[in-house]
Amino acid sequence: MTFKAIKSWLFDSLQRQLVVGIVLVVSITMSLFAWEVTRMQQNIILEERSAHAIALAQNVAASSSVWVAARDLSGLQEIVNGVATYPDLKHVIVLDMSGQVLAHTDLKRRSQYLTDLPAAAKMHVISDQPGLVDVAHPVMLNEHAIGWVRIGLGSDSISKRLSDIGKNATIFTLLAMLLAGLFALIAANRLTRRLYIIQDVIDQVKLGNHTARAYLTCNDESAKLARQFNAMLDTLAKRDLEIEQSSAALQRSESRLNQVMAVTGEGIWDWDVARNNVVHNARWCSILGLDAAFLEHDADTFKALILKKIDPWCCTVLRRA
Repeated sequence: MTFKAIKSWLFDSLQRQLVVGIVLVVSITMSLFAWEVTRMQQNIILEERSAHAIALAQNVAASSSVWVAARDLSGLQEIVNGVATYPDLKHVIVLDMSGQVLAHTDLKRRSQYLTDLPAAAKMHVISDQPGLVDVAHPVMLNEHAIGWVRIGLGSDSISKRLSDIGKNATIFTLLAMLLAGLFALIAANRLTRRLYIIQDVIDQVKLGNHTARAYLTCNDESAKLARQFNAMLDTLAKRDLEIEQSSAALQRSESRLNQVMAVTGEGIWDWDVARNNVVHNARWCSILGLDAAFLEHDADTFKALILKKIDPWCCTVLRRA
């Protein structure tokens, strides 16, 4: 289907324009709203996850300070294993100040070294991305930093929550589009149905039914238009009646005048300057020597006939003189 055909299909119907327009506006508005809600929810969830990671790191750091000072690796591993079931947990790492791993959720990584620890002994968010929140919190003992705790939280449950939010937003958007389409269809059908009543009256008037009128209830724009249209038809009907009465009176007057002129035997002619045309009665046909049905001429022909009639008369008068 070409763009021209689509344009013709759309703009040839007020009903389709109204339905498509309302659905389009609602769909764009709801899509933007759903996108904004999803974005806000994502930011809120990321902030919550960061707060959870920081809180968990603080708890692990507080619990492991004595064990780090004693370098009790088994005790530290028990603390790590105790929080290993935390939702979306990617890793829990306990390190000393040199970066050596003392305990890890992945036992194979113990005794390895990490080199990306913060320079200052304070809580630090290393990564705050949708896929991973990674925080480092110092292990303090008597206000001295003796190690670090690294907590990493993934996005599995967040992705599910965001997916659910997106699905709900899509469902609500489609539902809003459906309701808007139904509303627009009902409104457009009501509007066009009332306009079709006026159009039907116009068609009847075209066919000669000058008594047809559009009667609409309520007081909306279409009803006001119908009343104005009826008033216009009433005015035209009144003028037509006046014209008919004037025409009948003129015909009667002309008939009486023709009867009078026929009795008196006078010739009467009339020159229509705008059309340059001359109309006369049957007496003038007799004067001009024409057939009685030849009652109308252009002005030049009438002038020529007059001159032709006068010229012989002038010659006869000159011969008698």
